Amino acid sequence: MKEELALLREHLKVEFNTDTFESKDVMQRIFQKLDANGNGDVSKEEFVQGLRELHYPPGPTTITTRRRRERIFHHMDADAGGSLDLEEIANILRGIGPRALMDNAADLAIAGSMRGLSKLGSPSGTASGTKLPPI
Repeated sequence: MKEELALLREHLKVEFNTDTFESKDVMQRIFQKLDANGNGDVSKEEFVQGLRELHYPPGPTTITTRRRRERIFHHMDADAGGSLDLEEIANILRGIGPRALMDNAADLAIAGSMRGLSKLGSPSGTASGTKLPPI
């Protein structure tokens, strides 16, 4: 996820003609682009549609690109509330907070995935000698 967020940051810097996300004005412009209905929260559908309109990821929209956009949304939704506010988006884009620095392994661990935790804990993919059933 770190690589995906880095790519998104670079893409948005080009789209919004900025070098940094520290400016309130830049963050407000990005948020307004994503908040299609103007209610102050960005739903998953608004986010996915907004990234599509911003051509991220570049190329045609496919099931794969839609899923990438949805994964980014769920990663950014720190409180799992189902929507993003300006602060959640700004924190990720500015690289602030633990979610901005996580990779996929950390995502799995935080989500409470037993498989994720076991993969982090041992090279054999088991934790404390517990064998996990195949998927």
